[in-house]
Amino acid sequence: MRFVGVFGLLLAGVLHSQTLGTVMGEVKDGSGASIAGAMVTVRNTDTNGIRTVATNEEGLYNRPGAQPGHV
Repeated sequence: MRFVGVFGLLLAGVLHSQTLGTVMGEVKDGSGASIAGAMVTVRNTDTNGIRTVATNEEGLYNRPGAQPGHV
């Protein structure tokens, strides 16, 4: 039981130090009108991880929990 407690404390320290970011923006057409339902792909060039999100009815997208990296 003591081992589990020590491991839990070590793991809590690692989890506490993680840093995540948010990628957000707006998609518009050439006339400046917002585009609802557009698919936006976010790629981390360091890890090559790809996430796709759709814009809302106002053309806005939000991708929380992104690992920091180059855009």
